[in-house]
Amino acid sequence: MLKKLIPLALSVTLGVSSVTVSYAFADIRDEIKGKRKEQQNLLIDIAEKEGIAKDQLQKKEEFDSKIKEIERQREPAEEKYMTEKAKSDRAKEKLGKRLKSMYLNRSNNYTMQLLSSESFSDFIQRFQYIRMITKSDYQLVREYMETTKRAEEQKQVYDDLITEQDKLAKQAQEEYKKAVAEINKNREESEKIDQFFEEHADEIIKINLKDWSSGNLTFTYPGGKMKNPTRTKVRSSYGMRLHPIYRSYKMHTGVDMVGGYGTPIYAPQAGIVVSSQSAGGYGWLVTIYHGNIGNKKVFTRYAHSYPGQVQVRVGQQVKQGDLISRVGAYGQVTGAHLHFEVRVGEGDNPPYVNPAQYVDF
Repeated sequence: MLKKLIPLALSVTLGVSSVTVSYAFADIRDEIKGKRKEQQNLLIDIAEKEGIAKDQLQKKEEFDSKIKEIERQREPAEEKYMTEKAKSDRAKEKLGKRLKSMYLNRSNNYTMQLLSSESFSDFIQRFQYIRMITKSDYQLVREYMETTKRAEEQKQVYDDLITEQDKLAKQAQEEYKKAVAEINKNREESEKIDQFFEEHADEIIKINLKDWSSGNLTFTYPGGKMKNPTRTKVRSSYGMRLHPIYRSYKMHTGVDMVGGYGTPIYAPQAGIVVSSQSAGGYGWLVTIYHGNIGNKKVFTRYAHSYPGQVQVRVGQQVKQGDLISRVGAYGQVTGAHLHFEVRVGEGDNPPYVNPAQYVDF
């Protein structure tokens, strides 16, 4: 009886164990899916915020341009103000001297001077003289008032320019800082999720491989343009070209990136490595799935690295900026470079598209 119970107990134990493992696997799968969804939402939000930040940066540049224009206006405005102030000061000085002279010289009582005329002709002469003096005095007062007014107006123009310049500078800085703060906040959240993925890398690879093989690995493309995978320039563009080896016109299904042997190749966007294998003329070909746009999958492909240069495994989840591989010269090439493709669609060989539609080169 005991012999019969032992196998039964073992089978029950193993059964319970397998159920426990199955539940644990399901739990981590659900958690990973939840984190992935959370990350995708953050990436979408970051892309939107980066767009806003880009707009704010453009506004800041516009403000800076206006500030420079104001700066150009400030100097002549200041010069005009100083010129008018100097005129006002001179007019004030002349008027002050005249008033002092009138105060000290009591003979400037014009009525007494006229009444003390010895003859009519003397009266006329004195009257003409007094009229000239009073006209001169009036001109002194008028000159002082006008130059003072112009100086005050120029000072107001100068002060307004300074105020506007300070206002624009403060506004530009505040708007830009606000946008950057939002991006940094989202990036901090995204980094926490990245840490979770790093801690569960092995489980994620197993789950990704299983989901990919069963056709269940799907998530939403985060939107926005991807980063340049090599940070270098495009040497040969997408489209029809004279093939460098066959010497006949053929469709170039991607772009060739400038870069010497060993140049780093980075993930242009978050995704999952779904293929890493030898592929004829491509040499070694790495393929990354970045999510769906509608019902179409978005892939990037990296050709001509040597197998030993590849830094990622199939099933591995990568984030934007992770090192994927390095530039090599494996396959049908005339020299070391990265052949980079973007594919959008379904199946093992989805249609190629112009990478410039998806990547910010």
